[in-house]
Amino acid sequence: MRMRWILPSLAATLLATSGAIIAAESPAESTKPARCVSKSGTMIAQERTDRPWRSIEQGKEVPEKESIVALPEASLDSGDGAIRVTALADYEGKSPYPILETAFTLYTPTGESIDLELDRGRIDLLNIRKNGPATAEIRFADEEWRVTLEEPNSQVSIERFGRWQSGARFAIKPTATDQPDVFVILIVRSGAISLETKRHRYRMTAPPGPALLQWDSVSKMDAFPQRLDKLPEWAISDEKPSATTLTYRKALEQFRQIRLEKGISEAVDAFYTSGDPIRERIALVSMGAMDDLPRIGAALSESRSAGIWDFGVVVARHWIGRGPGADQELYQFLLNNRGFSVAHARTLMELLHGFSETTIHEPGCYELLIELLKHERPAIRNLAGWHLHRLVPDLREKIPFKPNASPEESRRTYEAWKAAIPAGSVPPNVQSPREPAKGDRP
Repeated sequence: MRMRWILPSLAATLLATSGAIIAAESPAESTKPARCVSKSGTMIAQERTDRPWRSIEQGKEVPEKESIVALPEASLDSGDGAIRVTALADYEGKSPYPILETAFTLYTPTGESIDLELDRGRIDLLNIRKNGPATAEIRFADEEWRVTLEEPNSQVSIERFGRWQSGARFAIKPTATDQPDVFVILIVRSGAISLETKRHRYRMTAPPGPALLQWDSVSKMDAFPQRLDKLPEWAISDEKPSATTLTYRKALEQFRQIRLEKGISEAVDAFYTSGDPIRERIALVSMGAMDDLPRIGAALSESRSAGIWDFGVVVARHWIGRGPGADQELYQFLLNNRGFSVAHARTLMELLHGFSETTIHEPGCYELLIELLKHERPAIRNLAGWHLHRLVPDLREKIPFKPNASPEESRRTYEAWKAAIPAGSVPPNVQSPREPAKGDRP
């Protein structure tokens, strides 16, 4: 379901239509590589999936055609010094989509200042020239957007998020249509930009003006940019950061330092075993960001903390929503590395995909989940309990979620749910799977 905060007015429509322009003349092709301008260790790079991750030092080249994962507020400058790219954070869950980490790939620019494929997360593009426009090529899914920041200090944020539709079935032999949906939002934070896509050209300005554009892989792009009278709260810089933001920033700085001093893997281990909820979450996000399925699996199979297990499942669901084939990779991991049978692996994948709006209002959904609380596989028992805990908020305190519980605890939990939701009934006040749960936020 596409989110709409403000309906486009006739004035915005006319402005977007009449304001379409031919992009300003591009600067000469940049021959210098982009360079990291934030602290060493705020970005890590991986050349191939069989090679280790390595930290990028401040002032050094950010390699092209490699996977780059950036901590919040990590920055790079284009080789020609025209555009600064910054990974943005969403510490308090204000952003339109739940963002866990930012990852991208750079390519050699051909007429623009920077050529970047946004794999996931949120970036900010800022024109840092003293004079004139600066152009970026932004790729995602099968799209290529040419964004021209028309003047110095023009600034735009772009956010990409992928997920499986609630109720999408897991396919052992997927077709071309069996893939997660992709959602992208672009907002002009200051100045003006021209945007050229495969099908459209727009001119957009910061509020008040046509500042917001949305795209998704199902219905594609908005017909016109949406007019905003002012920036939404999630797009405003943290000039007065909250206590939560400051706590995350402090923890992330410590994480960066440990990565540099002891190693990337060692930093993840130190944070995951710290006993601090924020540090544990940073570690889980890092596991997912680095495609470390063995470590995520170990964390979920060992933890008896409801908070850790809840957030670990969120990381896993984000991971399979990145793009086509991710859920197949996890399925094969379960078969080949965790000893799952085909039936058990398929059941777990179905639980990770979740349930549709229609299904959660059917008695059979709860009968199935309650019976799965007795499954021989702890991971399946845990996921069944996780779904019940999220779908039925009225019973969360009465029947706590206890992952990796003892046999006696599992028996009592099963009996409690069986008594609370008799066969053939649906609990009241079911929480829609379309509503973002608090656990979906970092």
